[in-house]
Amino acid sequence: MRLKKTINIQSNNNSMQSFQDRNRRARSFKPMLEILEDRNLPAIITWIGGSGNWNTATNWNTGTIPANGDDVIIPDLGAIGEDLTITYSSGSVSLNSISTAEKLQVSGSTLTTNIISGTGTLTISSGTATINGTSSISNVSLSGGTLTGSGTLTVQGALNWTNGGIMSGTGTTVVAPTGTMNITTSTGDIQLSRTLQNDGS
Repeated sequence: MRLKKTINIQSNNNSMQSFQDRNRRARSFKPMLEILEDRNLPAIITWIGGSGNWNTATNWNTGTIPANGDDVIIPDLGAIGEDLTITYSSGSVSLNSISTAEKLQVSGSTLTTNIISGTGTLTISSGTATINGTSSISNVSLSGGTLTGSGTLTVQGALNWTNGGIMSGTGTTVVAPTGTMNITTSTGDIQLSRTLQNDGS
């Protein structure tokens, strides 16, 4: 004699309804595409030219001139030491950093950076160089124009301030113990409205 085993399956109406609702929502979901704005990310831009104009795009490894927020590198090119001059004379840019092993000359307009560093020389003959962060560079030559900003700029080598020019802003210019400070004027007045600290000779 065989016994039949009967299994009763009871459904839960609430669970079934919940499943049906989720399934219905899943079938009705429609993905949407959102158009995003174009954004240029900061880049590392390296000088590859000889002596020349900052605003010549072919002097840079990217084929474009540095833009706001970029990090700029000017390596020691050509002979060992500062035998090249890179001239910034027009435009207005605010960089994250500049590292230079050559002479960077500001001869017009405004060049702004958070940090400047390197074994080269920052020369300001006209225009404005604004430095807003803690920085250290070998040499600074100011013969016109303005050195300003909220940062502390330490000069490890020579600070030469001749024939006019302005130091302004809330920051500090420091001549390191290894450095020298030379201030002379014959054709123009010099103006100082920031802290100038001489720890050198």
